[in-house]
Amino acid sequence: GGKVLTGKVTNGSGTNWFMESSPGGAADVYIPPEVVTSLCGKIRTGETLTVLATEHFYGKNRWRVSEVVSVGAPGAAGGPRKLTGRVTTLQHDGGWMEGGQGAPPDCHLPPQVLAAFGQPVGPGDVLTVEAAEGRPGWSRWRAVRVLRVAAG
Repeated sequence: GGKVLTGKVTNGSGTNWFMESSPGGAADVYIPPEVVTSLCGKIRTGETLTVLATEHFYGKNRWRVSEVVSVGAPGAAGGPRKLTGRVTTLQHDGGWMEGGQGAPPDCHLPPQVLAAFGQPVGPGDVLTVEAAEGRPGWSRWRAVRVLRVAAG
């Protein structure tokens, strides 16, 4: 479950931060320490984040971030795009797939995204995913949701 929200980081320090639930909207989204840590502590006021959040009514916060989808303003393409490619590797910490048929394997498949899909996925299978821009230096794309799988 959860909802994808995009907004600017408004304030915070250390490992507790807050962001808007929509551009220019209320700063009612809590970014917990484990999420800040997953970003390697790189979080700045004014930065635009796209996150997966769950409803969480606590104090003035309406949402709690469960995972960061992308950092930085969404590209001109406007958010996630569909990619179809072959799964090249799968490990306990997720896998990698091509960013398009025959393209380099630059799309990361996070383990929780594979688990949420609920069907087995193996190397050689062709996946269609909704992907967001990845982290520079790590992956060009990052799967947010698996849409379908075709056996390789």
